[in-house]
Amino acid sequence: MPAQNDHFDFLPEPPGLLVEARALVAQPLARALLRELSRRAAPVAVRPRRDPALHRFGCIVECDDDGIAIDLVGGHGGDDGARGTARDLAAMPAADGTEDDYVGVAYLDGVKIQFDARLRGVALPPGPARLHGAPPLAVYRLQRRDAYRVPTPPGQGRCVIREAPGTERSFGIVDLSVRGLLLAWQ
Repeated sequence: MPAQNDHFDFLPEPPGLLVEARALVAQPLARALLRELSRRAAPVAVRPRRDPALHRFGCIVECDDDGIAIDLVGGHGGDDGARGTARDLAAMPAADGTEDDYVGVAYLDGVKIQFDARLRGVALPPGPARLHGAPPLAVYRLQRRDAYRVPTPPGQGRCVIREAPGTERSFGIVDLSVRGLLLAWQ
């Protein structure tokens, strides 16, 4: 399971920057998104909230109304796809099986998906370690371009398009970004 992105791309967004507008509050939609990550065997970086410097990669192997399970790569099965330091592999999941808060980051069609879940470790000898727990508490769909949009004050920006010589249409500018602008089409 090779990671498609550099592991720095898998860093979670700081809690203060997560806008509730990006949270998927409709549980069926959030579950469908996580099930699609599972179906595609998309790499998921998993970090404990208590120590975000620790990380392991894995894949979601179960996601339903009862919970989520993530098989972690390397550590127990000698899988050569291990990522992270020896400290990461030894410390995650906790050997005593206690629950902990984790943040997971994955990419689906270039869109960053981040979720928070309360999980506990389960060893599956001789296979991989597994994190298992209740369904995620929050799922966020983050697109980088959303972070670079700058709203314009109402009525402050106009875009004028010439349709023919002497004929123009004017549209309000809702926001600007590096690659373009959003117009209010009326």
